[in-house]
Amino acid sequence: MRKKRKWILISIVAFLLVLLGIYLFYEYVMKDTWAEEEAAIAIAKEKEELVTVTKTQKSVWSEDAIYWTIEGVNADNEPVMVWVQYGTDKKPKTDENSVHSEKIEEGTSEEEMRSKISSQLPGIEIVRLQPAVYDETYVWQLFYKEKDRYYYRFYRFSDGTELEEGFQLPITE
Repeated sequence: MRKKRKWILISIVAFLLVLLGIYLFYEYVMKDTWAEEEAAIAIAKEKEELVTVTKTQKSVWSEDAIYWTIEGVNADNEPVMVWVQYGTDKKPKTDENSVHSEKIEEGTSEEEMRSKISSQLPGIEIVRLQPAVYDETYVWQLFYKEKDRYYYRFYRFSDGTELEEGFQLPITE
């Protein structure tokens, strides 16, 4: 009976050590991403007087279009979207146009875009809808699936108009 208890205890300790190892590995892998996100939030709070953060997302379209988007509420209690541009070195850019914000009520909200997309493209499966930058324009980036194919479309954030027909991704087998 004593041996059985000993092996149960050893098994529990080993399992807990494996869980601890997985947690530490995850934390190690994610620490740079979390640092980027925290820096973007700090910049948005400083430059755009953001008081509350409700959502953050990273958008990468090209080497020149790496952005963290921060959705939140400003000092005037207005919902805003803030874009913070990053370089390939994973650091925020510091030039004059590297931070941009728009009031959500003066643009198109995510709910409005989802409604517009569902009426414009019925039967699609939205994989991701997120704020981004495309061709130096602040946009909603739609990534969706239709009949076993994947597509990208871009809609201007300010008024929800589609920028161009979009892109069809090649089929991979």
